[in-house]
Amino acid sequence: MLQNKQTNAPAAEEEWLSALLDGELDEDEAQRSVRRLGQDDAATRRWSEYCLIGDALRGQLHDQ
Repeated sequence: MLQNKQTNAPAAEEEWLSALLDGELDEDEAQRSVRRLGQDDAATRRWSEYCLIGDALRGQLHDQ
């Protein structure tokens, strides 16, 4: 589960991002999340981190 860095509480505000990446949202929720992602720079950075982590776990390499 995601943890808030300041309080160590679950980061519920980021659960939507993980659910989007995992394909766990219905179509309407996914569309809302993609719009939100386009408006939130911190979420965009987190999205990139999640994607890189997933790629690393699958053994896929990226050129820097």
